Amino acid sequence: KLKVAGILPESGATRALGGAVALMSVDAAQLLLNKPDRVDVINVKVKKGESVDAVRKRVVAQLGPAYSVEAPERRGKRLARMMLTLTTVMRLVSVVSILVGIFIVYNTLAIAVVQRRREIAIQRALGVTRRLCWLLVVLEALVLGVLGALVGVPVGVMLARSAMNIVTVSISTLYTEIRPVDPNISPKTMLLVAIGAIIASAVAALRPAHRAASTAPAMVLAARGTTGGLTTMILPARGLMLSAVSLAVAWAAAQLPSVGNEPWWGYLSCLLVLAAGAMSAPAALHLVQKVAGPIASRLSITMRLGAEGLTRDGPRAATTASALMLGLALYIGISGVVNSFKVTLLNWVDLAVPADLSVLSGSSLPDARTVPMEPSLGEDLAQDPGVEVMFHQRFRNIDLGDNVTKIQAMDARAYLSRARLPVVEQVGPVDGEALEQGEVLISENLARTLNLHAGGTVTLPTLEGPRPMRIRAVVEDYSSEIGAIFMDWPIYARLFQDPLVDSFNLYLRPGADPNAVRTRILARHGEGRGLNVVTHHAFRTFVENVVDDAFAATRALQLVAVLIALMGIINTLLAAVLDRIREIGVLRAVGATKGQVVTILTSEAVLLGVTSAVLATLAGVGFGFVFTEVVADTATGWRLPYHVPMRAVGESAVLALVVSAVAAAIPARRGASVDIVRATQVE
Repeated sequence: KLKVAGILPESGATRALGGAVALMSVDAAQLLLNKPDRVDVINVKVKKGESVDAVRKRVVAQLGPAYSVEAPERRGKRLARMMLTLTTVMRLVSVVSILVGIFIVYNTLAIAVVQRRREIAIQRALGVTRRLCWLLVVLEALVLGVLGALVGVPVGVMLARSAMNIVTVSISTLYTEIRPVDPNISPKTMLLVAIGAIIASAVAALRPAHRAASTAPAMVLAARGTTGGLTTMILPARGLMLSAVSLAVAWAAAQLPSVGNEPWWGYLSCLLVLAAGAMSAPAALHLVQKVAGPIASRLSITMRLGAEGLTRDGPRAATTASALMLGLALYIGISGVVNSFKVTLLNWVDLAVPADLSVLSGSSLPDARTVPMEPSLGEDLAQDPGVEVMFHQRFRNIDLGDNVTKIQAMDARAYLSRARLPVVEQVGPVDGEALEQGEVLISENLARTLNLHAGGTVTLPTLEGPRPMRIRAVVEDYSSEIGAIFMDWPIYARLFQDPLVDSFNLYLRPGADPNAVRTRILARHGEGRGLNVVTHHAFRTFVENVVDDAFAATRALQLVAVLIALMGIINTLLAAVLDRIREIGVLRAVGATKGQVVTILTSEAVLLGVTSAVLATLAGVGFGFVFTEVVADTATGWRLPYHVPMRAVGESAVLALVVSAVAAAIPARRGASVDIVRATQVE
């Protein structure tokens, strides 16, 4: 029991490890933790005016390669790199959400121009210039942008604060304990976001403004202008050609190397895949109409009319389908990334972490938060009647040139008696005998970083001096994003003069109950040691939950994109009703019931959803593939095989149909309730 002498304020060093910090005399700590004459870290304050890098080099030269000497900024950069996958996902989802918003602004203004074409024609006939007409539409977009910024900025701040808990848990679990302050978004950032919203709205208004300015007054006022709305923005054949070009450029960009450890070309490739899906919308609409038309004709005349109305206003329908497609493609794409991480990691856990029980102190995971234990505890654990094999495990970060990697030392023969590390490259059997003779295994991401191969050597900075170790094999490993070197524990303990253990791993006898063995270990050794005994099933479940939690913050952004697309469908169908008032009035006059009008509009909406779902599946799978193979590869150094998220594909298809049908409810009700006399009047 220790006496609390005082409470420290939340600032500076007390914010480390999420604030879970206690300060005490180093001499007392050495006695308390049974680590006499040992320290973990020596902190050096550099004199004013001295170069930190120059001092570091002199210290390294004096101490030799056995010690790791680094500035805190280097650890911070490493942490930022480890978080790159998470931050990249959030960036891409945010960008696509903004693109969906631009689609909606464009669609809204395009519809407004179509519905007010007679009003615009009268203004032009009375002397309003084309430039002024163009300016009026752009100003309307700017007003929408200002309103969007006024609402979006405070809502964004609220979302950031509500999402902070999710992100904090993910980072603390995956990387290091943190307890951040509330998001402090500066006025400058808010202003930049607001200006961005206004500019995005203005860009979205350019084409509708051009259409308004080019309206021919005489044609419209003489009722000889088009009544179908917009002319086709992208013809189906041209759209397919542009889509093919976009995919080709995306493939070429994916082959380019990263720039400054940032997968910028991967970002571009992901966005180009989504753009290819959007440009395919006109062709997809015509294809769906061609396939659905004969089927709808057999079912009912109302469904046939709904199918025929799908491409009545091609650009408007294509824009709406693209907006919904982007939202659903994000859902499928991010689900594919998460699914690939999860399936790969769980398969690896089953093969490479086969221990039935792991005994640790201070943490449930073998990471920097574990408290090293004396090896004598392992002898007692091995005596349990349910234990067949016990082996030690120790982790240590070392410097290899300018890179940091992790040594994983274990009793090689015992570990490899059950573990099956997936081999990428080898020069002989991967067994305990080879490691007991001084050879090592290295992870694939470390081999790629340092350009190492099986049969070569890697030089370790040991306390006995630099020690070349022959590489027996390169293996797949997902325990460390900085790479790993696997070696025999007795050899490690001798070379680094470190007999301590981070984890005792137990293989149980056939028929032994893991929970019963766990209970006996805790009862016999747990008191006063702070032991955690983790079953294989619990560890596997933990890994699965970590992957889900890591990407939990992106789900809200995915939902935002889908909701924006939902508003776009409502907007499109409302415009279709307004644009077809006379047609609906004629249908009602010749005997169509309100229910049949609702069926026509709902059928059109559902087919729009089907088109979006098909495009979203193709674009989402492509997006997820590129992100997994290029962006995640660069961010983590891991080669993750892509796994198509079949569940997400099915859910997105159902979501597209439900969203489309729900979005059609308001416009369909409005269309069914039109006044027949007024709708069929001719001026």
